[in-house]
Amino acid sequence: ILKNTIFEYCCFREMEDNMLENFVKVADMPQEVIEKYKDQVPAELLQIWQEDGLGTFLDAYLKVINPDDYLELLQDSYFRGDVAFPMFVTAFGDIITWEKNEFVGIVKYNLQDCDIIIKSLKYFIQYYRRFNTRSHKFVPPKTKRLFGWYR
Repeated sequence: ILKNTIFEYCCFREMEDNMLENFVKVADMPQEVIEKYKDQVPAELLQIWQEDGLGTFLDAYLKVINPDDYLELLQDSYFRGDVAFPMFVTAFGDIITWEKNEFVGIVKYNLQDCDIIIKSLKYFIQYYRRFNTRSHKFVPPKTKRLFGWYR
């Protein structure tokens, strides 16, 4: 138990020092959105909204979004849309969700699939940070378009 506590503390300290690497701010998150959802989202997302706002990170692979822009789409197209909250969008058009107020999920529209990623938002960001900086360097698109898939 002590080992896990030390690990969690170290991981959280690392995130607190640099929550989002290479964040490119586009705009402030509207205050009315923060107030509307502050009791429904994890503390880390609230911190991102307040300190960083709307924009991209991980070399534009993930985008911090206004949930109001994606909530209706998510509810209409995802079978767990009634318990899912949109947090981020990937460069591939996938929506990263906060579900049942306990875990991070993903709706993969291009693959017509969904999955649970991890139980904690802080570990999710840490995982993607490590994934992006190791062997899988993401090269962002030159335009504001999303990547697509052809079959």
